[in-house]
Amino acid sequence: MRIYEEHSLDAMIADADRWRMELDATLRSESAVIRGLWSRDRLLALRDHVFGFRQAHGLSGNMAYNEGTPDHVKIVDKPLGDHRPTRFVLSQFFPWNTQAHADIPAISQGLMRFRNLASGFAPDTGMRAGCDYVSWPSVIQYRRGGDFLAAHRDQYAFQCILVLSQMGEDFTEGGNYYLSETGHHFEEPNLRFGDVLLLKSDLVHGVHPVDPHLADDGGMGGRWMMFCPLAKRSEVLRAA
Repeated sequence: MRIYEEHSLDAMIADADRWRMELDATLRSESAVIRGLWSRDRLLALRDHVFGFRQAHGLSGNMAYNEGTPDHVKIVDKPLGDHRPTRFVLSQFFPWNTQAHADIPAISQGLMRFRNLASGFAPDTGMRAGCDYVSWPSVIQYRRGGDFLAAHRDQYAFQCILVLSQMGEDFTEGGNYYLSETGHHFEEPNLRFGDVLLLKSDLVHGVHPVDPHLADDGGMGGRWMMFCPLAKRSEVLRAA
């Protein structure tokens, strides 16, 4: 893991060409972490807001995605026989909705712009109507009791994950890992609350079960993260 200490996402976006070359070289052989972009208090407030949104609105079932889909929270639970077994709580906040959600728009849009520029895309890819791609902030809580994400690859240039929990404080077992030619790499002990973890898209990665020997108490414990999936609009959105 290579760690970069930075304090301005705007400065990184302005220097996107250098970052594109840097990350292209680094992510071929290891993961990278951007550290120091936001204060802990600011990100704790964001996490509190997401949890409060769930408490206020409850859990939804699965919904067809279109430009009328409301912001919502659901449990994703795919059995071991599925092509990608998973279990976690997923909160989604779509760009076509106008509700105020604390710092989620400001932080996620900065991450999306950096991801786009460092990937060689137009800066607003996935962020404007009429674009071939769509992107939105998604917050995941891997609850105590064994929530997990099976090993998989993503379809975009690189994965950009904002870490919103701390191993040893919010949970004690499980977390992020990736697989490479050199074996299994357990990343979580090296991650800090507020880190932005970057992984090459074709790198197999996942989340080991979080505190599998504890019971979920319905609270905020567990592993939290935010990322912004980037997908072809035609493959994700369905007619209303």
